[in-house]
Amino acid sequence: MSFYSLQTAIMKDAGRLCKVVVENRGVCEWITDNIPDATEVRDFLEQSPIDLTDIINARLDRLDKARSSNSIFFNEPDYLSSAFLERGLRCSAAVCLLERGFWIEDLIALIKNRSVKDVPELLKRLSEKIDLFSEKFPGESKDVWKDYDKVADALKHERIKERLGQFRDKLKGLSDEEKQRQGTVFIPFATGFLVGKNYLLTNHHVFNEKDKENIKKFVAEFRYEQNALGQNSKPVEYQLDPESFCVSDEQLDYTLIRVKALEDYKKEGLEFPEAGENFGWLPMLMDSTLIAPPVSCCEEVKDIKGVDSERIPYSGLSGEPVFIIQHPRGTQRKIVLFNNQVQNIYQNFLQYQADADFGSSGSPILNSQWQLVGLHHAALVKWDEQKSDEQKLEVQGNLGTRICEIVKHLETRRSEPGVAEFLENKRYVVKQTEQPLKGRIYILVGHLRGDAPSPEHSEQEVTLAKTLLEEIVLFSNQSFEVKDVLQECADKYESGIDYINDQDYQSGDVAIEIRINFDPDALKEKNILSLYYADNMFNYKTYAEIVLQSILSNSPLQFSSGLQSDTATALDLQFCREVKIPCLVMILDFPGNNYTQVLDNQLTPSKSQQRTNPAKGIWKGLESWVKVLSPIGFWAAD
Repeated sequence: MSFYSLQTAIMKDAGRLCKVVVENRGVCEWITDNIPDATEVRDFLEQSPIDLTDIINARLDRLDKARSSNSIFFNEPDYLSSAFLERGLRCSAAVCLLERGFWIEDLIALIKNRSVKDVPELLKRLSEKIDLFSEKFPGESKDVWKDYDKVADALKHERIKERLGQFRDKLKGLSDEEKQRQGTVFIPFATGFLVGKNYLLTNHHVFNEKDKENIKKFVAEFRYEQNALGQNSKPVEYQLDPESFCVSDEQLDYTLIRVKALEDYKKEGLEFPEAGENFGWLPMLMDSTLIAPPVSCCEEVKDIKGVDSERIPYSGLSGEPVFIIQHPRGTQRKIVLFNNQVQNIYQNFLQYQADADFGSSGSPILNSQWQLVGLHHAALVKWDEQKSDEQKLEVQGNLGTRICEIVKHLETRRSEPGVAEFLENKRYVVKQTEQPLKGRIYILVGHLRGDAPSPEHSEQEVTLAKTLLEEIVLFSNQSFEVKDVLQECADKYESGIDYINDQDYQSGDVAIEIRINFDPDALKEKNILSLYYADNMFNYKTYAEIVLQSILSNSPLQFSSGLQSDTATALDLQFCREVKIPCLVMILDFPGNNYTQVLDNQLTPSKSQQRTNPAKGIWKGLESWVKVLSPIGFWAAD
């Protein structure tokens, strides 16, 4: 029996699988025994054709954009930006392995009558639990399982019996809770991925809302991967929370579930308790035109109203590529980049050619811009009774549920607890006519310099800072939400830090305090830009370097610049030390001009002098900062 059918048996769901495939037990057994490289195998019912007008036109628009350069290429351009692989790596961080816990004695009972060759991954997990392959003693690293055909026979081996006995004795002296924890073996089952800072998407056939007790036995394991040097990363596990939020649908084969925050996240080397804040997430896009099927010739297009057949190349269009990030057979994370074209598009599903295996269920399907377009669902098979036994079953490809259809289905359940809250978060669900909200930028001005020449002078500096903030907002775009903290706090500067800390932090949010100093009596020859960061916060110096480099590269003004930690200056930098989200303090010192000169020449230049406005460079610096911190899906189409 194949690894796939064994895992199905462990899930105690083999009967449902057979019923879904066909109403013939013999056919079902033939399928499960002979297709070990499938995920869930289903007999795909014929789908009604859908209107491809918008999808093909969007594809042609993308093609026209790519052809706008003077480059020479065959058929369709295959150029990808140099950031393509970097974006793919960032996307992959949001993908996890879903494992289910089994009491060790239950697992042994399930596999003892199996062939050793059928269950290598399960035996590996069992061996790790009982410390079978210990290198403390000569010869103990040898895999003794391979010496046997049946697991039951291997269990009689002296070393295995000894290790099992020692492990069982150790459990006897533990409390019930500790015994359950140490006696549980986690077995890989499927893949899942984050679609919000604490929301995870996978398949209904992995687990669903009707069996919450079963879900509680699963964990989501992130960072189960190997780096370029062949070193294994340290995985981190999150518990699922079906009691708090869980929505699923069998026909679309999806389950959306909340992920619990990690209490001891700092021990795992993480910066935040929520999974998405550490690993990012893939927003669910309602746009149905982000991926297109093949168009073989112009004749086909003539039947589709609203499509200009003259825009179609003579050779036709191949299906666009899809990229799948997955944990096939429970192995470390893999990405499929080759032989992976869309074959067809139905109302609810994408059909595509791509490698997948058991454990790939619940993987994200992404387009060439790393935008989420589908949820990997099943192998697509066709059964033909007219052919010989060897040819009756034809694997035609794979099926993935379209993300836009999952969002539509969630809308039908909007009245249920928690669904509306998820749908209305623009960082989780992006409507077709909207730009994704990439991050909130909190900007605080209003600091009164204690060593200013006079109180009036200090007030003038605050006015200049407010003016600069207004100019920054003009350069920003609608994808960002810029918060004037002083305005939110009714012009009370001392309330600014509390206001920022009271907000619901999302990955990508940043905060900066901006101060402007000028002193008519000072002998200064250059504009000076200084950035200050909290010395005790990991990565904050890096954030300051990113912002500063971007400002210097994009600012029309020449600045003398510098970075300092909050501990290296006597300045009052309470903002750096008390704001809980990523934060910096920026101080701009202008040469010895009076208030009117700074305002007119530096901050509000005329149109002929617009290029000297420093707000443009500062905005670019803040934009770069948010870009580093935001989930990758927000930036995929840039």
